[in-house]
Amino acid sequence: MNRKYLIHILLTACLIAATAVGIDQWRLAHPQRVHAMTTLTENMRTHCIGRLQIDLPDGTTTPANASGAIVRGLDVSVTTGVSRQRYEEILEARWQALQGLTHDNYGKQYIRPSEKIGSNELGFIFAYQYKSLHVPDLYGVWANRIFHNAEGYVWLDGALVKIRSDVDGKDLISQLLPAISARSPEQFPTQAGLCLDGIFIAEPYNMERDESVTWKFNLPRNMTAVIRHTKVWGPARSITKRASASAAFRAAYLASRSSDQVFKEHMFRIANRTVGELVGEEVVVGSLEGASDAPYQTQIGGTWEFPGRGADSPAPQIVVDLSVFGIETNDMPSPAGGFPKIEDMPNGPTEEEFFEVWDAMVASTRIRSGALTPPRPVESPPSPVSSAQAEANQKLMDDFLSTDEHGMLWKPVDD
Repeated sequence: MNRKYLIHILLTACLIAATAVGIDQWRLAHPQRVHAMTTLTENMRTHCIGRLQIDLPDGTTTPANASGAIVRGLDVSVTTGVSRQRYEEILEARWQALQGLTHDNYGKQYIRPSEKIGSNELGFIFAYQYKSLHVPDLYGVWANRIFHNAEGYVWLDGALVKIRSDVDGKDLISQLLPAISARSPEQFPTQAGLCLDGIFIAEPYNMERDESVTWKFNLPRNMTAVIRHTKVWGPARSITKRASASAAFRAAYLASRSSDQVFKEHMFRIANRTVGELVGEEVVVGSLEGASDAPYQTQIGGTWEFPGRGADSPAPQIVVDLSVFGIETNDMPSPAGGFPKIEDMPNGPTEEEFFEVWDAMVASTRIRSGALTPPRPVESPPSPVSSAQAEANQKLMDDFLSTDEHGMLWKPVDD
């Protein structure tokens, strides 16, 4: 075989390899998103999630403590399925525990006993661990200042709402409690605010305050969805870049631990994906971990993310996750990181079922009408007028009142 022929074969092989890589990259960036509808998606139900609305399969459930939020700097959590009697028992037990907090970890006595404020209708606030610290204020002036911790509780039609604040939150909690009301799953408020499990928090979309929402859902076929949105002051970093960095870190970590450990990934999708007016990106990837003496663990996860917008056109960062966790197999799936055989996961989704639900979920994601209404502008008080300006204004008014219709100063006529 002559040299010219060998070069021709090598060039042909390189061309075929490059073409294959190019086709694979094009496939990842241009996935097939049209699926035959099955019972998983033929009866989708709309859910109000934070400031969003998303359709999820019929039969979707939520754990009792599935939803939470950061609002006005306060941590709000909800536990559903709590009876009124159980709520009162929890409240009393917590109050008894807080009354016993009389000294800090160094044995120093708190300067004020724990406080219980509120009523059954409006909710209760516990303020405790009052201490005096010598600290500077915002202007650098040092003084003794009193600090405390606080938490609030309210029960609304089976939903136990807990509000936590690390420092000086008593007043903030008392201002937030009236904004919280009970909400059924069928209620979709039209005003600005946040839907959590069983409640609604009336809250304008204020760019001056931190805010985030997280809500977990259990879907049919052992799939788990987590929906999050977070207030941002500019678009978040590209999800595709973060995914690449994360995969490289995991592979390096496992490689450093043991030579018999395996970490593989299979990329299903990595593409731009626009949903309505939300220009986002999606990554769907499967990962496999294992060792020679243990079953292989496969996890499949999809993430769609809208990076959000800042003050010029406010909108939160939105993250939609769908995952299948903990698939154990004795044999390595093919491809590694892909969906195992049906017989290895009879209760889990097939690849077709996963993407059917995934594409229906993402395509339905939208911001709820009226949810991003900003707070009403606060009218600025008139600027103070100096005494000199006041005298000048009075002189102009006196001159005006002394002028006739012909522009002449009016003077009294002597008799």
